[in-house]
Formats: sequence, structure tokens, C-alpha cells
Amino acid sequence: MNLELDVLRAFLRLARRRSQPTIEQLVVRVGADEAAVRDAVKLLLRQGLLQRNTHGVGLTLAGLAIGVAIAKRPATRVASTASSAAPGVASAASSASPRVAAAPSPAPRLARAPKTKTERRAA
Repeated sequence: MNLELDVLRAFLRLARRRSQPTIEQLVVRVGADEAAVRDAVKLLLRQGLLQRNTHGVGLTLAGLAIGVAIAKRPATRVASTASSAAPGVASAASSASPRVAAAPSPAPRLARAPKTKTERRAA
């Protein structure tokens, strides 16, 4: 199943370029032999994660969802203050837990439309 996931990831990466991937492109991306990639594509077609269309083979909505879920995300870079500290001195940032993003600020209030005569009478 690992090869099928790799092929699905490769389809997702190539779909971002808005081109239909060829078997040769998949072989280069996955690093497996052509026969194994063809078998993986056939299996993904049977599972409904890929579909044939007029341009070749493309991702279905289910295949896109799974591809996004299993896509390898690049490692995030955390600003390190330890490198700027003196050698042998531990900084507070290195011993603290990872930072959590602050909650977004509330949306600005929109101006209310003036009350109608009916609303003024009811109030």
C-alpha cells in the first residue's frame, strides 16, 4: 500500500501544476519501476481514488482528499534564540514548550443601519 500512497502523493503534486501526469513522470517522482507504478495506478482506479478522463487519468474528489491528508508537509522553521545566546547558557525559548499561535483578533464591528420608524416605535 505504500507505493499506492506514493503514487497518490505524486498525482497531487503534479495536479498542482495543472497537468495530467504520465507514467514516466510518476516513475521519476516515486522511484519505482514502470510495471509497479502501472499496477498501483490500476489499483487506485479500482478503489475510486483516480478516474479516467479525456486527458488521461486524474484524481477524484476522494483521491484529492486522501492525497492532501497524507501529503508530506515541509518542516516549519522556528526562530531560535539559543544560537544568539552565549555558549553554555540555556535560553528560555529552548526550554519552553512550543509556541502556540495567538487567537485572531475579533472582527471589526460594522456600522448598523439606522432604525426604521417601526423599529423605533417597538423600542
